This record gives sequence, C-alpha cells and structure tokens, in this order.
Amino acid sequence: MLLAVQGAYVSLALARDTAAETGLRRRLMLAASSFVLGTGIWTMHFVGMLALSLPVPVDYDILLTLVSALAAILTVGVAVALAVAGPPLGTKPGVNRILLASVAMGVGIATMHYIGMHAMRMHGTLVHDPLIVALSVAIAVASSALSLWLAFGHGRRAPLVVAAVAMALAISGMHYTAMWAADFTDGGHVAAAGAGAPAIPSGVLAVVVAVVAFVISAAFLLALVPDGAAAPGARKPGPAPVVMVEERDGRVPVLKNGATVLLSQSDIVSVEADAHYSRLFDGQATYFCNLSISEVERRLDPARFIRVHRSHIVRKEAIAGFRREGSHGHVRLSCTPPREIPVSRGRILTVQQTLGV
Repeated sequence: MLLAVQGAYVSLALARDTAAETGLRRRLMLAASSFVLGTGIWTMHFVGMLALSLPVPVDYDILLTLVSALAAILTVGVAVALAVAGPPLGTKPGVNRILLASVAMGVGIATMHYIGMHAMRMHGTLVHDPLIVALSVAIAVASSALSLWLAFGHGRRAPLVVAAVAMALAISGMHYTAMWAADFTDGGHVAAAGAGAPAIPSGVLAVVVAVVAFVISAAFLLALVPDGAAAPGARKPGPAPVVMVEERDGRVPVLKNGATVLLSQSDIVSVEADAHYSRLFDGQATYFCNLSISEVERRLDPARFIRVHRSHIVRKEAIAGFRREGSHGHVRLSCTPPREIPVSRGRILTVQQTLGV
C-alpha cells in the first residue's frame, strides 16, 4: 500500500505539472508520470505476491512478468493522457474524459495483475471466481475515477496526497480482491502454459522489486522537496529581481520556457489557484506562478479583472459568454479552443451585473 501511495503521488504530481508545459517537455513529463505509476502498480503487485505463502515452490515467467509491467505502463499512459492532455488542450477534463481515463486506468491495473498471475510457474492449478474477478475490476475503475477526479476534476482540487491515497486504494483494493477470487489447488502439474520458458526465482524477483521500490521511494522523497530548498548550512540565493516588483505594478512573475518573466495585465486572460501557488493563462498557454491567487489579485486592476470563483479570476474583456447551471454557472473565454471557467453561486449576480446579462 505504501509503495502504491508513493508511486501515485509522484505520478499525479508530474501529471499536474504538464498543464504548464508544451511540446517535447510535455510528452516527456507524461511519459515519466506513466512510467512511475505503472512501475508502482507492478511493484505493489509483486510485493503482495511475495507475501503469498504456498506449499509449493513458485517461479515467474520472465517474459510475462515484463509484459505485465509494460501493460501497466501503457494503459496508465493512456489514462493520464486522457486526464491531462486530451482535447481541448489545457482545459480541465469533464466527466466523460474522467470516466474514460478511469476505465483505462482500472483495466490497466487489472490487466497487469492477471498477466502477473498468469506468469506464475508452480506445480498446481489456479482458477478464478468470475464474479469476484468482475468485482475486482469494478473496484479498480471506481477508485481510479475518484482519484482522477480529485486530482484533475473541476472545482477546488483536493490535496495531492488525498488523490494519491485514492489511487493506492484502486491498486491494492483490486489486487487483494483478485487474490480473494483466486483458488490454488495441488493438481500435480504445472498450472500455466509455457512451462519451458525462462523463469525468474522468487528470491531474484524480490531483489528486483526491492530495487524498483527504492527508486520509487527516492522519487517520492524528491517530489516532497520544495522548490528552492537548500542543503543545511548552504547560502540561500537572494531574491530574484522579479520578486521586487511592486504589487501595483500590474505585472506577474511566471515561469516561461525555463525562465522567470513578467506577464503584463493585457496578456493575462485568467488565473487559477493551484494550492499555495497559481497558474496564469494567456489565451494560448498556461504558466506556473509562485504567488497565491490572492497575491496575484492584488497586482491586477479590479476594473479589468473579476473574481468569479474562490479559485478563478478572469479578465472582463476576455469573457465571451455566460451560462447558468442550477445554482452555479460558467463563463466562456474568447480563446481558441474555447475555455470555460466555473462561477460560484455567490458570485453569479456580480458576474451578471458586470456583463449586463
């Protein structure tokens, strides 16, 4: 479970950061996110299998063991891409994309597990209860949907660790439900086909799993290190020039192409809170800003910008339309592709008065 939480945390952290990236860097970050979570799923499975005690020796087919890891990485990659990189680019996924991503994620977790089980080489017979197998897949899909919605869905994002725990529940919940469905009997023969294929002993597999687990744990710890953290006793760098910009200057520091630049008010279309930081959208790309949304708001001209949600600010002249959905609403921004920003219930009247609708 701990390995699953660590892998999920690192993967979701990488996936969230891809929103501010483009081109090759975006693809590399998506690949890294898929690899970390895929290997986390694989490691958790085989840690659980090493804990399984059977009265007969068990080895694992090398090819199928590698295929199980590849299946996890590829299917997780599809799910992550659907959640953070599907059309329209740069927008938060809606319910349909979350559902598609969760199905891909859940099926990927299940596929990895059952291929890994099929890789077992032992003198005995392994059968599964079809109903419990279906339940295990349903648990994987439902928990994946919860995790992806917490991490990438509309509204205020949950802390990343909460989404990571939900993803870990999808992984471990599916695994142990599937093990409940498994029935091992002493059939006096090798259970799976391909008995003559090269196999890896459980002891060697334990070493491989331990190394992968160490890498995942190291990545997890590095992900927890805040930006700009210095070693004990090291001289802390002085503040960058952009930090000294006066609040009323109207410009906001953002990361763009690996450098800190000042984005003018005329270039800012919308601002979105991201935990203690924020992300600024200029109509084409989204940039990371190390200021909170409240600090950004203090730098903006209130005559040109409006707070439509506790987590969103938009430039008034960039609003192309407004629609009401029950007690909430959405404003549509004039950009390509179109982007919608949620309007909270308490701010609907203010938005309508501002737009004259």
